[in-house]
Amino acid sequence: MNKTSDFFDNLEIFILDTALKKEICNYEYCTDLFNELTIILKKIDCKDFSSRINYDYDLSNISYEIAKYYVKIANLIGSIFNTINPIKDECNLFIEDFKYLYYDVYNYSTNEYDKISEKNMIKYKDDLETFSKYFSKNEVVIKDFSDINLINCNLEINNYSLSLKDDISTIIIMKYANSIIEMISNINKYKKELNEIFIKLVFVKNDTFLIRNVNFTDLNIYINNARRILIKLYSTYNKDKKKMQDIFKMYTDIYYYKNIGCV
Repeated sequence: MNKTSDFFDNLEIFILDTALKKEICNYEYCTDLFNELTIILKKIDCKDFSSRINYDYDLSNISYEIAKYYVKIANLIGSIFNTINPIKDECNLFIEDFKYLYYDVYNYSTNEYDKISEKNMIKYKDDLETFSKYFSKNEVVIKDFSDINLINCNLEINNYSLSLKDDISTIIIMKYANSIIEMISNINKYKKELNEIFIKLVFVKNDTFLIRNVNFTDLNIYINNARRILIKLYSTYNKDKKKMQDIFKMYTDIYYYKNIGCV
């Protein structure tokens, strides 16, 4: 293995480390990275790398072409990685503890509802059991909504029909569980599509991620496909989030009116 080969091996390790930073999705950061790579690559014999650049270019500008290649691939990997993780993390916020909605004992000293009556505590536990029943794929022992984990999501929309015997809050809880399930299912669908692109870019060897030998034409195809998937992911996510928030508002309104004695 020669020095040039060692250089590119180390460079690709650096590129992958850089790709996992949030800054890689920033235009100015990518521009600075491109300029730095260009300066370094001008000092290296890059002719062995030319097979990846499968289009006509001025050989004297090969350092520019290689720098552009690595910035593109780093930005693509980073866009995939830094998109999925924050969205999954944000979904965890949608299963929070709703216990405050059941506060129905008024504290005249603080002028607020700050305790739950025995009657409402029974209702809280019933609603918690209902949500867990429709949301969770396995039976788990839980005491609060915040104990429910996204990992235990059943990923199957619950089919239901309205009945005069159904309690309105139970129906809304079921719809709320379904809205989160639908959101997670859509995220996982697009995550799978993005992962299919990711594995075309990198592979694992000796527990280390390495960049595949991807030519420029294929790289541009992957970039266009990823852009399409990301646009669809975000637009669908925002619609799902809005739907879920509207259902949750219905849920909070019911308990607000019940607690002030209007229902």
